[in-house]
Amino acid sequence: MTPRTVMDGTDYDKIVDKLLVFRGKIPVDGTLSDKAAQFYANRLRYQIDELLECIDWFADLETRGLIK
Repeated sequence: MTPRTVMDGTDYDKIVDKLLVFRGKIPVDGTLSDKAAQFYANRLRYQIDELLECIDWFADLETRGLIK
């Protein structure tokens, strides 16, 4: 088993930055005429928001030394 690589704050910042850039490129409802496209664009934005929240919690736990 290989040892786990510990991420530092800049690693989390890079991941979050890339996700925010990607989220910003998802079309908004007004530009989508198809209902399925609107649904999945909204769902994707929601899921990215949830992932960002999880990353924030995980980074906090790791910073506090609770994840090793």
